[in-house]
Amino acid sequence: KQANQTFRRLIRQNGLSALFLSFILLCGPVQADQANQASIDSLQQSLKVLQIKFESFQSNEPTGKVSDIDDFKQQLAHLNDEIETCINTNTGLLENSKKSLKLLGESQTGEAKEVRTNRDELIKKSDAIDNQLKRCSVLKIQLEQLQKNTEKLRQVILKRQFFSREFSLFAALSRLMQLDEKTLSSELSAIQPLSEKVFNSARWPLLITGFIGLLGGFLLQWMMRHITSRESLFSSKHLESSLHGIQRTLPAIIAMLFIWLYLSFEDTSQSFATTLSTNVASRVILYGLLLITLYGLLRGVLFPLDNASHISNHPPIGKLRIFSWLFIVFTLLTLFLNQESSGRYADSAVLYLAWLISLCLASINLIILIWHLARLLSSEQKKIPAIYLLPIVIMVGVMFAAAFGYRNIASLFFFGVINSLIVLILAFLLLRISSEFFDALDEGKKPWQRKLRNIVGVEQGQAFPGVLWLRILLFFMIAAAVISLLMTIWGGSQQRFNSLFEELKDGINIGGVNLDLIHLIYALLILVGVFSILPFIKNQLVAGWLKHSNLSRGAREATQTLVGYAGVAIAILWALNVAGVNFQHLAIVAGALSVGIGFGLQNIVNNFVSGLILLFERPIRRGDWVVVGETEGYVKDISIRSTVIQTFERADVIVPNSELISNQVTNLVLSNTIGRLKAPVGVAYGSDVSQVMEILKEIANKHPDVISGFLDYPVHVLFRQFGDSSLDFELRCFVRDIDNRLLVLSDINQSIDEEFRKANIEIPFPQRDVNMRGALSVNSRKQP
Repeated sequence: KQANQTFRRLIRQNGLSALFLSFILLCGPVQADQANQASIDSLQQSLKVLQIKFESFQSNEPTGKVSDIDDFKQQLAHLNDEIETCINTNTGLLENSKKSLKLLGESQTGEAKEVRTNRDELIKKSDAIDNQLKRCSVLKIQLEQLQKNTEKLRQVILKRQFFSREFSLFAALSRLMQLDEKTLSSELSAIQPLSEKVFNSARWPLLITGFIGLLGGFLLQWMMRHITSRESLFSSKHLESSLHGIQRTLPAIIAMLFIWLYLSFEDTSQSFATTLSTNVASRVILYGLLLITLYGLLRGVLFPLDNASHISNHPPIGKLRIFSWLFIVFTLLTLFLNQESSGRYADSAVLYLAWLISLCLASINLIILIWHLARLLSSEQKKIPAIYLLPIVIMVGVMFAAAFGYRNIASLFFFGVINSLIVLILAFLLLRISSEFFDALDEGKKPWQRKLRNIVGVEQGQAFPGVLWLRILLFFMIAAAVISLLMTIWGGSQQRFNSLFEELKDGINIGGVNLDLIHLIYALLILVGVFSILPFIKNQLVAGWLKHSNLSRGAREATQTLVGYAGVAIAILWALNVAGVNFQHLAIVAGALSVGIGFGLQNIVNNFVSGLILLFERPIRRGDWVVVGETEGYVKDISIRSTVIQTFERADVIVPNSELISNQVTNLVLSNTIGRLKAPVGVAYGSDVSQVMEILKEIANKHPDVISGFLDYPVHVLFRQFGDSSLDFELRCFVRDIDNRLLVLSDINQSIDEEFRKANIEIPFPQRDVNMRGALSVNSRKQP
């Protein structure tokens, strides 16, 4: 109430400001309302046009084509996007209008006239926007129904075309055997347009373009051979082999590429996209370019060198190359003769026989290639796996279907098998090349990879950060692409893929939780990127900046560690935000964790705080020789929860950080690496004591690792005691590196033995007198 009274008082005191504000609030919705009204009318008109077009498709269903239906579905998809935009826009406007009404509050007696006027106008505009939203929703429902009917019609046309029969081999031969003047005229009228197209397209500029491309290919081949003759920068065997194969077929690839570009840009009156979709020759050349490129890749991977095969009873590589080129030529001829503009529906027996012969020859060559490649790939097995025989069986069925007149079935399976093999081979190469690249990155085989590992701060033997997630992500991306392409090849509708992508983009509801896979992938990429660059930031940037500061070494290392933890925290929060996680739920979880900390997580928090203390105070560091209780060894790693101590037996002991803070810890190299050495020795009674002490002192002073000549690190020889069998002495000195203490002790003991032998000083062994009185008395009684 107090807030409403204050607001009304401001309205009365600032009438002009209120009027100006009302003008701003109302003018925008009015203009938006007019624009939305016009947009909805346009969408409704577009929907009516598409409905009329669909009715024409229904009436012409016996002669309809699947390609026309697919183009129509693309128009429906475009209209669906516009309707979705209309729904989203009006939804946003309606929410803003409701928020404005909420700010004005409920109607009250005695309120300002301007407030009442604004409220009434906003109510009217809200009702208008709501009506527009409902109209858009109705259009959405109508469009969805039209899309369903279109998909049903497409299935009907596809089924009719798929099982329709055309010329069969017997019908074509019988027609040509009973050739009369009428049949000859029909055949000539069907062949003449095709021959004119072929001869008209074979012009001098096209031949010159192909010749220039051939010369450019030989030049690039020579350059690539010169470059690849050096030490390869790549660490992927399959990538190097693929590049070698591409290098061998480069002249043909460049020539085909130049011809395709010439055909694509020949008609300057059309756009590039339209030319590509209407020019049959450019499509055939582009498909040939794909087949030749794939041939080059397989040639390099399967046969890295042009020598005889290592498999017995296997044909020479030269014959396989001939079969490959024959397959490519006849496949392109089959594709060309299967086009509508090339006499596909010209009712010509000659064109049908030409198509049938080219299809059978291409199928036979493909069967030969698959058979020999299957034997090559399964050389260690006695039998060829059935998976290699499946394409062969399909190709045999394709030839029978084409001979009996089922041309659509034959074309679908013929090009379906070829395109599927292309997709699977490319996917296999991508997976192998990426796997070898990641393996080399983990191992650091090449100099540039080792340099990159040093920059990032990855130690030898450790995996490169983020590579595992990149492997998983790349595998699933390639798998999704392969599945999508295979479904498209075998007759799947692109509209379904678009709908599936939109559903994935909007998220999947699982148990009331919206799982957005697209944003999850983005979040995973963020984690991989941040975790990969974080070691570089810690070990290069931060370390370089801290070198110029006055911080101690321990403080600098602690700062680097904290920067790493902060980077991990930022990456996780960023990824959660991108993934669409509600932070209000995280606040609830954090509250529950705070209760858990009070009861069951005290040790974890204690170790965490102790780890921070260790990082800042640096009582122990990596590589220090420490003694913790009964554990003695070197500090291998200090983490936020525990410290790893590696004993002299190479065993790793994990010690909680809280024990290092609360208990006694002996650090033998905290301030320096100097340590004291004790070498006890005993000599025989009667030895010259002064000579013994002089020899021991001289031995210590001569050793290079013993510190001598410094008052702070004196060399002492002590006469400790009169032992049972010896005079006991002890040499005490300081060594420069306590890690070498045992080695120095061994050297000193060896020198003591040598010098004592020279001076005839004996090192005695313990002597004992044993009295056997009982045994002697018994023996004495037995004597006579």
